[in-house]
Amino acid sequence: MRIGAKALRKALSELLRRGQAYRLTRGMHSAALCTAGGRLLCLREDVGRHNALDKVLGWAAAQCVEPRKSFVAMSGRMSVDAVYKLARFRIPVAVSKGVPTSLAVAEAERLQVALAGALGAGGLRLFTHRELIVT
Repeated sequence: MRIGAKALRKALSELLRRGQAYRLTRGMHSAALCTAGGRLLCLREDVGRHNALDKVLGWAAAQCVEPRKSFVAMSGRMSVDAVYKLARFRIPVAVSKGVPTSLAVAEAERLQVALAGALGAGGLRLFTHRELIVT
């Protein structure tokens, strides 16, 4: 599956707009599972970025969502642990407001997870597996 860069930017923008606790405090993290078109299926927030992602993945498992046809958007920095979780759930693409850690990039490359990060006004930087993102 390939995801459009426009869908990634749309989902991240929607995540940041709808993440009420994130928006109010800037100390909470938001994560969302999104359709290939960028529509948010599930948004969860938590003080920990890993906990927010875990809540989303738990929802996806309970709802029997086909992970290969979705992607994750996150407000926090993408870590290697998040990459491991995405690979385990077979979610091929993730976009984050921040820049991923160098270890996250290395493991995402190895595990075939595409990582993208937002840069300023509508910009998007692709860190791994650019072939999965349509620009």
